[in-house]
Amino acid sequence: MSQKNTPTMLPEWSHRIAADSVGSNPLRASISASEEERKNVARRLGVLSVEQLEAEFALTRDSGILAIHVTGTLRAKVMQSCTRTAVPVEEIVSGDVEAWFDGGADENAVSLIRAKRDRQTKGSEREVPILNESEDPEALVNGCIDLGELAVQYLSLGLNPYPRAEGLGDEPLEMIEDANAVQRNPFAALKEWKEKQG
Repeated sequence: MSQKNTPTMLPEWSHRIAADSVGSNPLRASISASEEERKNVARRLGVLSVEQLEAEFALTRDSGILAIHVTGTLRAKVMQSCTRTAVPVEEIVSGDVEAWFDGGADENAVSLIRAKRDRQTKGSEREVPILNESEDPEALVNGCIDLGELAVQYLSLGLNPYPRAEGLGDEPLEMIEDANAVQRNPFAALKEWKEKQG
């Protein structure tokens, strides 16, 4: 039975590490996105621009569970539009990155750990246990781990969904939106007009 070759979209920022090159000693990688890559990432994330995007990683193979553990740090400088005034707002995103990849499985293969769990629970009415990330690792893509894509995913999670320019205070966004909704309410405007007419 032949397998269909389905085209895969290329990530906006790609830095691939072959899983075979990862051993028990940490493999370290420092990566930084080019100007063109930052433009593409900004387009994907829906932000004005990504001024800086870099990450440092350490990859280690855990022989006990045939998984590759990826740890690292991310730092990015992003320009977003203020949700109230639309002026550009600078945001620094930094933090830790952690992920697990199945060191023995490619993208079309099932994780050995996941397969074992499924076999144990098949046909039973037992609730399927939720596995830790280390027990349910991500599949490799063409035998590689894409550190650039991993960094972009963490960047998207770290972005402020409601960026606001300085000087707008700490008033909760919901209160601001509620106040604006009242101001835009046509019935409130009609009431004011009637009161003026006497």
